Amino acid sequence: MSEEVSQSVKDLVKILQSGVTIGENGVGVSEKDLFEKTFTAAPEGVTMESFNASETHKTNVAAAMTQVTADLGEVYLKKNKKADHVSTEMKMGKHGDISVGYLRSQEQRIPNFKDKNAPPETVTRYGVLTPRVRNIAHKNKGDMKKVRLAAAERGEKLFS
Repeated sequence: MSEEVSQSVKDLVKILQSGVTIGENGVGVSEKDLFEKTFTAAPEGVTMESFNASETHKTNVAAAMTQVTADLGEVYLKKNKKADHVSTEMKMGKHGDISVGYLRSQEQRIPNFKDKNAPPETVTRYGVLTPRVRNIAHKNKGDMKKVRLAAAERGEKLFS
């Protein structure tokens, strides 16, 4: 590698390599409890229980932000007849964010499952919410940058 990754990442690589295989179709498969095994290399105090509690909190915050967007969106769209949507955004921790869109209405195509030859039905839905929660692990810095650069160097040697 160009630069050495942290010992924490090296420890996690060992754990993950022992539990992931690439099938004939090129799709990776991981053993059932592989994620849980990574907590043996987690920082002190970080457990599966604390992780799950954090994830539950993130889900609750997302639900609350979606509700807030709907509440504020209804008021805004009622007052501003020409507007067709509102949106909200909020940073969530060091690497995450949530954005929620609220559409006045949206036409949606519903497939006909009873008759596959029939065209889909188009229906108009009102008050359509589209929450999106992201945890951005692809920022090109720190250990992620080191891993990506090293993989690109190896890829160039292997595949060019």
